[in-house]
Amino acid sequence: MRYLFTLCLFARCSVGQALDWPRDLNAVPAANATDIATIKALINSVLGPEFMVVDAVREFRFVPLESLRRVDLVASIDSSGRGMFNAYIAVWQSPEGGYGHAILPAEGQSVLARDVVDLDGTGVYEVVAGTITGGYQGFETIPVPWYGVYRLKEGKWIDVSDRYPRVLQDNVGNVAWQVGSACSTGDKARVELYMDSAQFVRFKYNRVLLHDTRAGLESALVWADSSVPSVQVLAVETLDEIPDPRAVSALKKLAETPDIRVSIGAKAALAHMGAGAERK
Repeated sequence: MRYLFTLCLFARCSVGQALDWPRDLNAVPAANATDIATIKALINSVLGPEFMVVDAVREFRFVPLESLRRVDLVASIDSSGRGMFNAYIAVWQSPEGGYGHAILPAEGQSVLARDVVDLDGTGVYEVVAGTITGGYQGFETIPVPWYGVYRLKEGKWIDVSDRYPRVLQDNVGNVAWQVGSACSTGDKARVELYMDSAQFVRFKYNRVLLHDTRAGLESALVWADSSVPSVQVLAVETLDEIPDPRAVSALKKLAETPDIRVSIGAKAALAHMGAGAERK
């Protein structure tokens, strides 16, 4: 399911001359001073009418995302009309003309100065994108994010989190703080959900960094039998990443649950795993 968070869309179309695209790093300061309205118009032109409409752009900057020989635009965008800046978009000029783009969902609070960084000191930037544990669920959202590191490669966002253990370690530290805050409320059900979310992050850490491919399987099977949809979502997102027949069986069961978030997520996970719900 989380692979959906690296979904990449591509389009080429021509745009006006309102923006003087920076040809090298020396031209970046001037390009970064472009007004937001011009950047929004350019992004919508690149996306074209067949894709989402960007209602607003919070921040943008020009940096090399793939090669020092090319300067790219990266921006945090909102397509909800509700001020939910839940995606990053990279835009670049194609050698043959026109533009290419790639969208990276980012449910965590996006701040370009923090999230678009040159982690290796090579001059090529990575993007640290947060996704909410269990996904966005309105006012019931548990604010426990997982931060992954992504790099643009051949026009696609690639998850390179396992190369940056410090970032993944910060995930665990953030969860500990969130659980502590939940405990102070005295709400038993909320504390249990936070604890499950904390386990989810720890297991994901073990899968990504320690390459323990089945980390969290047993807990996810228990979560799958929960009557709480938010807990079932944790099961879906964990089982989606574990190559085990029991994971497939549990996802097939979850695909039939009445909660639409759970059922849609389970069906998407089965499709990703190559085990459609119709298979036995």
